[in-house]
Amino acid sequence: MTPVFVLGVPRSGTTLVRSVMCVLPGVYLPPDEFQLLSVILRPDFDLSNLRNILEQSNFSGHMRRRGIWLSQDELTTVSKHSTAAMAFQALVLQLAKKEGQHNLRYWGDKTPENLFHLTEIFETWPDARIVHVVRDPRDTVLSMKKSWGRSVLRGSVLWRDGLRAFRRQHHSGRTSQIYEIKYENLTNHTNTVLVELAAWLGVEFNPRMVENFTSEERWSSSKATGIQNRSVQWKSALTPQEVLTIEQICYVEMQDAGYEPSTAGEAKEPPHIQLRLAKFFDAFRVVNAYAKERGWAAAIAYKTRQWSISRKI
Repeated sequence: MTPVFVLGVPRSGTTLVRSVMCVLPGVYLPPDEFQLLSVILRPDFDLSNLRNILEQSNFSGHMRRRGIWLSQDELTTVSKHSTAAMAFQALVLQLAKKEGQHNLRYWGDKTPENLFHLTEIFETWPDARIVHVVRDPRDTVLSMKKSWGRSVLRGSVLWRDGLRAFRRQHHSGRTSQIYEIKYENLTNHTNTVLVELAAWLGVEFNPRMVENFTSEERWSSSKATGIQNRSVQWKSALTPQEVLTIEQICYVEMQDAGYEPSTAGEAKEPPHIQLRLAKFFDAFRVVNAYAKERGWAAAIAYKTRQWSISRKI
């Protein structure tokens, strides 16, 4: 079995890609983000903490709500592995069994922020496959704004820094192990992209597999069946100043990715003080977005667990 990781800037379409990949035979990624690879793959990670971190994680909460979290005996077995990497694989395979998935060829994870940890992934799993999802920064930032209330300023910086991090870690000798999907191509030419993706993975694809497809997307107000095309919404939903801000911050990287600026003529770095203020207000807006979904108490507890576990060694 080969590990496969779906990653990209948040709100770029990674959830959609994970969902369509899981209709392919022999492919399984858990239905929610693990979010802990950057913690457990640290060289100084204390393996004896693994079980507690897993049980306290937001990931386990998501799996419990779906009724597929591990029993105490199963969790004990997973935690006894000699490395965190082996334990993670055992965890994913156990979840796959609970969802009736057997005879797997690929197992893995869809956590967008793994975009910043490509080097660690390849060091741990030299044979790993990477599916990198890219979306127009203007639509990506718009989606962050609509879903979480994130500021255009910080959304733009996140998109730019994510693309920079990926290109910086892109190992030239591993080109055949990395497959890049543009969100716009997937939504406009679904079958063509999936035929190519399936061929890259070496599995079969039939268009009937996605006839009744429904994404696992949590943050969209639309739950329509089928693959929805939400590209180029920025033209009507963003103000001219917002478009200019995004294009100036992402100027170089968006052109490298094949997206042409509509108004910006050069790159411009935002003032540091503005970024610090935006980060402060964004923290409240993101918690507020979770609160709308689950209530304030649950939202604060969720973000607190996420913050605290990410800093554990």
